[in-house]
Amino acid sequence: MATEIKDKITLELIINKINNNEVISEKKYTYITPGKKGYINIFQIFKNEEEKIIYRKFDIYGNKRSDNYIDISDIENIINLKTEKNWFYHKKRISKKTKNPKIIDENSAKKKVYEWLIKKYKKDIIIPEISLNNRRADYIVFGDNIITIEIKSEIDTLERLESQLKEYSKFSNYIYIALHTNKIQKIEKLDIKENIGIIDITDKKIKILKQPKKIKNTYIAFEGFISYKEFLNMKRGFKGHSKVSKEDFELFFQEALTKKDKELIIKEIMKKRYILEDKKRKELFFNKEYDKAVSSSKNIGINRMTTEAEVYVKILLNKQENYLNEYINKKEEEILKLLPKELKKEYKELLIKDSMFFLMIFRKLEIPYQNQYSILFRMKNIKDNIKIIKDKISEMLEIIDNEFEKIKKELINKENKILIEVNTKGTMLKIKELCKENEIKYKIIKKSEISKINNIFETERTVLIENSSFQFYRLHEDIKKIRLYID
Repeated sequence: MATEIKDKITLELIINKINNNEVISEKKYTYITPGKKGYINIFQIFKNEEEKIIYRKFDIYGNKRSDNYIDISDIENIINLKTEKNWFYHKKRISKKTKNPKIIDENSAKKKVYEWLIKKYKKDIIIPEISLNNRRADYIVFGDNIITIEIKSEIDTLERLESQLKEYSKFSNYIYIALHTNKIQKIEKLDIKENIGIIDITDKKIKILKQPKKIKNTYIAFEGFISYKEFLNMKRGFKGHSKVSKEDFELFFQEALTKKDKELIIKEIMKKRYILEDKKRKELFFNKEYDKAVSSSKNIGINRMTTEAEVYVKILLNKQENYLNEYINKKEEEILKLLPKELKKEYKELLIKDSMFFLMIFRKLEIPYQNQYSILFRMKNIKDNIKIIKDKISEMLEIIDNEFEKIKKELINKENKILIEVNTKGTMLKIKELCKENEIKYKIIKKSEISKINNIFETERTVLIENSSFQFYRLHEDIKKIRLYID
């Protein structure tokens, strides 16, 4: 625990502290987590094992940024620049490994386990430090089976082991605990399931003390790990895939594919996502760069945040090009039959295909909905709420009629030129009907053609601006579906 320095900070004080194997820190007062205050490091000064003075800098979040060698004269400059700050000191932590080289610490244990895994699972993907919900496994093997290894070295505690194993059991087929001999008796006192394997990492050669029993999990357990980009990649190759949102494909993935197909796809994603990292680690290990081989992904030049897998469902499952469209069309036919007969066919189609029209109806009828931009979600919302829709059909028809009443007045009662910005397909359909019924000339243009408006008005009395992008990028709670501009 760090102790605040109340006395005036001086060069002599710092030299005495670092010679006494202590670390001098400047800290700042900040919020670590919401509702919790504390100090985080700005920099530290201490001596390393080689008796060299280290100046360690931290970033704005208190994470280590860099280490630099400095001289005593540099310390004085740092002090002069950092007057009246929060200064602390604490005893420099020396690992048990440093005191006794024979001790098997976490890094030594990781190297032993990695060597064993490479020999045992030659063709599989072996990756360290992967988070499974709120727990991080020391190693995961992605192959025909999912194997998880938790390492407890000679200097580790068993405090979190039970909760770790409980989390791993939701994802793995086989779980091993790799631990030092002096921990074996201790785990017997814990609530460890019989299906967990035990590995002794004390000797040069790893010894299996107990074989694990298979847990009935599949790769479907990793469905929640599929990234946004991976869902986008999966739909490529299907006809019309560019018009299908990520959310559409996600729902299609959940509802249309068999359990066997989903297992195959997720397995392919998890393996391909880490294949480059696996290859780099093995190369480093075979080149005898053992420490680097088991180090962080950042240390070997891999950014896991950008390593999405490119998996094409059409090719992987040998599906027809139109398979996705056929599924959507089939769903649409099902919903059209469910909707009340009193609702015109064109409005049934708009409720399914036009996100703004759907939003207007569902909000005004106070029907709960989720993700109005995905056509499959819209159909799911309609199906889930079909009883409410049928009960409120008269209100729905009234909403549709009222929606266009003001437009009708503007079109028929005004003789001057009218410019109408149209934000839904439903509105466009109704205006076209009104214009035809009343023999009013009109022209539809895109918003990009607005500069030509004066020329168009020479021959047309009414101009309708089609504003399709509005649906996707400018939706607000109080949006007005139609805006009228009278010339």
